[in-house]
Amino acid sequence: MREGGGKEETTDTVNCEVDDEIEDLVAQVDMEDILDIQMKIMDELSTMIQKEFDRHKLLYEAGTFLKEEWSKKVKEMEDEVEMARKLLLRTLKWNYQQMDWKVHKFRGNIREVLSLYVDVNNQMKIEEKQAAKQDDFIQLVEETQKELDDLKQNIRVTQELFGPVNPGVVVSRTNLSTEKLANHIEEPYRPCETEVATAVQRVNQEMDQMVRELPLAKHLPGLVAPIKELGEKVSEMMLKEFPAKTTQDFLNTLPPKQRD
Repeated sequence: MREGGGKEETTDTVNCEVDDEIEDLVAQVDMEDILDIQMKIMDELSTMIQKEFDRHKLLYEAGTFLKEEWSKKVKEMEDEVEMARKLLLRTLKWNYQQMDWKVHKFRGNIREVLSLYVDVNNQMKIEEKQAAKQDDFIQLVEETQKELDDLKQNIRVTQELFGPVNPGVVVSRTNLSTEKLANHIEEPYRPCETEVATAVQRVNQEMDQMVRELPLAKHLPGLVAPIKELGEKVSEMMLKEFPAKTTQDFLNTLPPKQRD
């Protein structure tokens, strides 16, 4: 206990000594020195605050500048995006219009091609029928030509067998008296070659009239031309084989009292 009590007394003594020293130092410091120290501290604090203020001001200005620049960039980007969007919409709209127009044109071309195909198909069917008729007609003409050649040959052979034929009196088909019979003839004698030439000419005229009356039948002249040519050729052959009769030959076919 005594030991403990001695330590406490020693500590109290030391503290008293320190306090005394501080009081002595305080007593030695002048009020002006304290004010000077405080002013220095205030100046240093003011300088430090001003530096911090300036630094924060610079940071604020830099931040404001960056914000403005960022806003400008964002606005430019928005404008560019809007322009790109509008351009894309116009391009898509134009492409759609072009595609729609081309599809419509393609459909029209398809319809036209189908219509032409139907017309050509129908025309081919008509041409096939006309070709079949033409083939039949040509076959008929060839058969007629062959029969005509046979007829000419038979006439020639008959003439060679019987010699020249003297024309006799043509019998009238009307009831006449014996006195008028010699002076009447209903129809004079017409040779075979005259009949053929007349028939060919009549057929050619009828075909020309048919061509004029059917101007829309464009294929008709091509069918008529070879037939007319063949008919004229037959007439020429008949005239070549059987020359035309003279006037005297025609008069010889009349009754004696009508020859004057």
